[in-house]
Amino acid sequence: MLLVNDKLYIQTKNIILHKEKLDDYKKSFCDILKDKCNIDVINYEFNKLDGNANRYSLYLLINNEHDFNKLYKNPTSPIIKYKKQITKLFTQFVNSENVIDEIKPNNLFVGYNNFVRETMTENNWNASKEVENEIKIINKKVWKVITEFTNIVVFFNTEDSKNEYINKNSKEIELLYLSILKKYDEFNQYNEVNINVMFESKETLDENYEGNLFYYSKR
Repeated sequence: MLLVNDKLYIQTKNIILHKEKLDDYKKSFCDILKDKCNIDVINYEFNKLDGNANRYSLYLLINNEHDFNKLYKNPTSPIIKYKKQITKLFTQFVNSENVIDEIKPNNLFVGYNNFVRETMTENNWNASKEVENEIKIINKKVWKVITEFTNIVVFFNTEDSKNEYINKNSKEIELLYLSILKKYDEFNQYNEVNINVMFESKETLDENYEGNLFYYSKR
C-alpha cells in the first residue's frame, strides 16, 4: 500500500477483520502504549536499518485518527515528547525480553502511520474505475474523474459546465460517488460528511497546468 509494505498491510487488515491474531509479543508492547501513552496501536514493524550497525526502526500503525493526530504539532512535525516516551518504552521492553542485542534510545528511529487513512485510500483507489464510468454516464459534461488519496477530482469540459453543476447544488455526483464507494468500504469509514469531491475543468487544466494531470497532481 501507500506507506506500509504489502505484507504488513495485509496482516494488519486481517487483524482488524479478526482473520488473524496479533502475536502475544507484539500485543504486549501495544498494551504498554495504550496504558502509558493512551495510543491505540493495532500493529507495528521493528527492523534493523540496512547498512547501519546497531540502528533500528520502529513503525507504529495507529488505529484511529484521533490518536494519530495527537502525535503531531502539524502534519509534518511530530511532537518530540511522544517520540521520546515511545522510544524509552520500547527500548525498555525489548531489552527486558532479551530477544536481541541491547538497543539504546539514540539508535532507534520511531515513525507512525495513520492506518485509517491507509485503508480509506486503498478502498478509494479500488473504486476509482467504477466511480469514473458511472459519473460520466450520469453527466455527459464530465471529461474525466481522477482519484487521489481519500478524494476524487471531477473535471468538467468547461468552466461554465462546472459552475452550472455547482450552482444547481444537486449533490448528484457526490451521492453517486458515496454509493459506489460503500461497496468497497471494508471498514465502513466513508459517509456523507467525510467524502471529498473536488470540481475542476479541463479549461483550467489546460490554462494552468499545460493540460497535464501529473502537474496538476503536484499542486
